[in-house]
Amino acid sequence: WFTFAWQSSEELFAPTRKFLQWISVAGFVSILLIALMGSLAADKFVQPIRELQKTAVAIGRGEQVEPLKITTGDEIELLANDINAMKTMLDQAFSGLEDLVQAKTQEVIFLKEYTENILMSVPNVLIVFNEKYQIELVNPAFEEITGATGDQVKGKTLIDANLQYPEKWKDLAGQLLVYAKGGSPSPATASNEEYKGGDPLAPSSGRGSQDSLPTINHGDYILTYQFFDITVKGQNLRHIGLIMKDITEEKKLLDKLVLADKLSGLGTLAAGIAHEMNNPLFAIMGYSETIVDGSDYSKAKEYAQKILERSKHMASVIQNISGYTRSNAEDIPSDVNINDLLDFALEMAVLQSYTDNIEVIKNYSPLPPLKMKPEEAQQIFLNVLSNAVQAMHGKGKIFLTSSHVDNDVVVEIRDTGPGIPSEYLAKVFDPFFTTKKQGEGTGLGLNIIHGLVEKYGGRITVDSKLEEGATFTISLPVTNTPERETNPMAGFNREKQI
Repeated sequence: WFTFAWQSSEELFAPTRKFLQWISVAGFVSILLIALMGSLAADKFVQPIRELQKTAVAIGRGEQVEPLKITTGDEIELLANDINAMKTMLDQAFSGLEDLVQAKTQEVIFLKEYTENILMSVPNVLIVFNEKYQIELVNPAFEEITGATGDQVKGKTLIDANLQYPEKWKDLAGQLLVYAKGGSPSPATASNEEYKGGDPLAPSSGRGSQDSLPTINHGDYILTYQFFDITVKGQNLRHIGLIMKDITEEKKLLDKLVLADKLSGLGTLAAGIAHEMNNPLFAIMGYSETIVDGSDYSKAKEYAQKILERSKHMASVIQNISGYTRSNAEDIPSDVNINDLLDFALEMAVLQSYTDNIEVIKNYSPLPPLKMKPEEAQQIFLNVLSNAVQAMHGKGKIFLTSSHVDNDVVVEIRDTGPGIPSEYLAKVFDPFFTTKKQGEGTGLGLNIIHGLVEKYGGRITVDSKLEEGATFTISLPVTNTPERETNPMAGFNREKQI
């Protein structure tokens, strides 16, 4: 076996080594081919896909990127072209959107500045409160009246703002809470009850009219105020505004108009007084001369009694004119009897007519006393009755009716004058409206009494037809009925027979 079968190891393993060499070469060549193919695949597929991914991410972030340049000639190139087209459209859309956003931003800035300028230019006091009733905004008018700047009061309530006349602002803070809870703010001070804000010459629409606003005194200022809601879109928080108007001059004007209306009738009234007092004065002089020249005691006593009667009549006239010319400041509300006031107003109105040719038909009912200023109450009836007497030119009939209906005292004054044309009925309470000749009337009388009637919570209406006279109906609420009736005109001697 050794002789015939032995073979050297190099010769024996030579084929194996050759086979391993071929395998090694084949493996190396395979790796080269794989590397080459991977490189080709990376250049044609992986790298473009990575560029697509990177570009897509950049576009998603809103970054500016260069257009893709992929020329693979397959679907990847088509996808790159689509992404480039999408980028172009997005750039165009975003470009327009940026311009629009910039324009809208400028518009918002302009509107904000414009609104602030308007608010700052409003001549009335303006305050804006947030949901916690803290001050958010005030305008220069507020700073001028209060002396406090916006920075000093911002973020504070009306009570904590340390403003002048803190009791007034405390009242307003209470009214703010009332309004916030759905109530209606009302005047909080006694002075408010004397005057309601609004056009001093324009009559409002009736009892409880919303044309008048509550007022508050702030030092030398008289201010009307009104709360209003401020709605802001996108916010559920409630904001409330407060606007206050300075009506000090309007109040002074109204006082002057009331005084002017009273004084305008004094000339006519003085002439009427002279006419009314001349007759009894001449009679007194005649009776006095007879007593001086005579010697009959019984006749002298009779003449003295007549002198006393004429003197009482003259005293009654003087007392009536004194009550009419008494200043507002001297009067305070008291219990008045409307029937007595009607009598006295009628006596003075007829006194101005220079005639006794007026027939008066009265139909009075028992009335509860009303809490009013006697001078103002008498002015209401005197003005209406004077107009009736003037319209009839001192000759005709006047019907006076008083009644107690529900909780109101209703007075009806009707005359037999020429009446009021229908086109004038809606204007009779307007300021300066008059059908009288120039110099015979100011056109303020009915406007002023309209305001006086509403001041006491009442209403006044007029109904008329041509050639059938006019009827004025005045209704005043009974707000207080005292235990005993007090007649403020008691003591006046009513001896004049009409």
